[in-house]
Amino acid sequence: MVSAYQKGVEMERKFKKILEHLGYFICFRSIRTKFQRVDFAGIADIVAKDSRKTIYVQVKSYKSGATSKNVLESLVAFKNEYCCEHEAVWLAIWKKKKTKRLPWKWKILEILNTSEELKEIDIRWDTLKTPKSL
Repeated sequence: MVSAYQKGVEMERKFKKILEHLGYFICFRSIRTKFQRVDFAGIADIVAKDSRKTIYVQVKSYKSGATSKNVLESLVAFKNEYCCEHEAVWLAIWKKKKTKRLPWKWKILEILNTSEELKEIDIRWDTLKTPKSL
């Protein structure tokens, strides 16, 4: 049985690889020590950058209450207080599917100005060349 900690580390690793395949450079990835976890500003598990923008990503599993009001409000507050126009805050939600063709699914939401304003990021998964480990 996999612990919640191990699952979180694995999901962050998988999403980091997806960002790298999309052309992003990973500037920061959350760090875990024996007694604590260190996120970027207490919000982002991953900070990534391409030539046009910087994104702050919070990775959640569907079971962990990814779209709960507290999670969304903290992401909106971070975006409104600290982000410039060329920066984005994403919530990446992983949900296991019960099909062999695609045993997992990522839903990526961009946080806009309020917790009710969410924009789903459309990634062409069928054209994304990723290693089988994803």
